[in-house]
Amino acid sequence: MQPHLRTRHLIQLLQANRSSSPKLRIPDWLSDSLEKVCEFIEPIQGEARVGYDCRFVDPAWELDLFLGKNERIGGSLDGLADYVSYTANVAGILGLFGSVRRCEWLALTTSAEVALQTPDSGIAIEGDIAGHPIRLVLRMTPPAAVGTGLKVYPDGRHILG
Repeated sequence: MQPHLRTRHLIQLLQANRSSSPKLRIPDWLSDSLEKVCEFIEPIQGEARVGYDCRFVDPAWELDLFLGKNERIGGSLDGLADYVSYTANVAGILGLFGSVRRCEWLALTTSAEVALQTPDSGIAIEGDIAGHPIRLVLRMTPPAAVGTGLKVYPDGRHILG
């Protein structure tokens, strides 16, 4: 994903979060940290939209990151929504933390029965960013309730889902 597109998508997500959820205000340090984390996430091919779920669970912020599905519009693959393969620079993400208390790989099964009860596999990091406790989870796939991240047209255009 081109850096300017990733930043634009992230800004739109942050604006949507702030306008649609007046109960939860994301602090500036967390918004800045979220943007920095996203700089270390790249789709392996094509474009992708970084999605997130953020909540405060005393005493720490919990931040789940994932790449949304891309839906194809038009052509022989019209309507196909598929996951986006990506790479994450884990060392770069860890470098954003002032201290790390825990870093683990979540290797969970993907059977239909288990998938309904547990989140998908990924990397979980617990520590401090900008002096604040945080639990960051980078998921392999988006949560089931999350819709399409981008709509991809045969001519290469990408539009937010």
